[in-house]
Amino acid sequence: MHKDTAAIMKKLCSSDKTKHIVELGAGLMSSPMLRKISKQKGKGFVLSIESEKYWKNKVEDVLPADKYGKIILSKFYYDEVDRSWKYDYVFKKKYDVILVDGPPVLQGNDATIMRSILQKESSPIGNSMKNGSQSIHMLQYVLPAMHKDSIVVLDGRVGSMLHWVKNWSDTLDFHWYGKAYDKKILKGQLKKDCKNLADLYPFRKVTVVSKKGSDRYLQILGDPRSKL
Repeated sequence: MHKDTAAIMKKLCSSDKTKHIVELGAGLMSSPMLRKISKQKGKGFVLSIESEKYWKNKVEDVLPADKYGKIILSKFYYDEVDRSWKYDYVFKKKYDVILVDGPPVLQGNDATIMRSILQKESSPIGNSMKNGSQSIHMLQYVLPAMHKDSIVVLDGRVGSMLHWVKNWSDTLDFHWYGKAYDKKILKGQLKKDCKNLADLYPFRKVTVVSKKGSDRYLQILGDPRSKL
């Protein structure tokens, strides 16, 4: 987890308005940090969804399930019907804060399928598997878990961030916090017909997504231009 993302998550999860948290991708830094905040508050629950048994076990060794959270193993796959990548876990409730830091880099046939999807969906970075493109459908996946004031946080993953903005900016609001991306580097990653994206938005390391009309992110985090 990027240090700016950690700062954002600490602020969001320390808020009294935050009770239910879900993170895609369990981590030795993020999972204990989020669970600790809930314990300190004396309320809240963190659901960590992990697609690799190795990482689930490794994090669970230092963070066993308790009343403040648990880690579950969930298959990450391409759904031919929905034509999207997703975890096989079906959300049963709405969450206040959703951290997207998964899945890990795809390998083998999964990587081949992802490159094909990136090409078909006219991804702004083409079919490159670099820079976290494996999370392009995670916003679509977590939508059923969002209430009107839910906040989604994307940890880096610039490839997915650019894809999200290109495909969801008409229906969701995007805000950026932390260190700014170098425009020259961004333009170097974007396809020729999408390079204008680098000039249209103030891209930074942490992407915060909210539903139209919600200002909860602003109440907790403050102006995106302010220091974390």
